[in-house]
Order: sequence, then structure tokens, then C-alpha cells
Amino acid sequence: PRFLPDPHAADLRFRPTQESCVSKNVAVFVDVANIFYAAKAAGVDIDYVTLLKSATAGRDFVRAYAYTGLDPDNENQRNFHQFLARHQYKVVSKDTSQDAGA
Repeated sequence: PRFLPDPHAADLRFRPTQESCVSKNVAVFVDVANIFYAAKAAGVDIDYVTLLKSATAGRDFVRAYAYTGLDPDNENQRNFHQFLARHQYKVVSKDTSQDAGA
């Protein structure tokens, strides 16, 4: 790896450059609710297929996880989970209907 001197260190210790810290393997972890509400607040849509392609470009893709809630009675959510699964995401969900009474 290449190292550059850290001008802020009194003894000029070396710190790795960003490119030397990049692993060839990549796993992607997506907090679906968090990214959904952030995108909504910003007025944009998230393309989860493009997100995964961008995150793994030039790297060896290991796995992608999408963490999300699921109301089993909500057909749109079920369809969205199926979409993610078809596009290489392992969907990890929690039944949100159980939280309604808590």
C-alpha cells in the first residue's frame, strides 16, 4: 500500500491513502426504511438496482442485504421485497404488525 505523510502528526507518522484501504470484496447493507425516508425528504427516488451496481462496480460482489419491516397484509411491501430478492438482495425483514400492539 501507498502511504502519505500526515502533515498534522507531530512525528510525521504515515497514514494509508484511500486507495490502499479499498478491499476488492464488497458486501452491501441497506437500511431500507432509513434510505426511503431520507430520499423522500430530499425529493428523490432510490433505484436499488443502480445502487447495488454502483456500490459493487469494479469489485468482487459478495452479498447484499436489505433490512426492512414487513406488514404481511401490505401487498406493495411484499412485491417490493420480491423485487429486491430478484435483484440479488437477501431481504431481512421484521413483521411490523407485531409492533402495532407494543
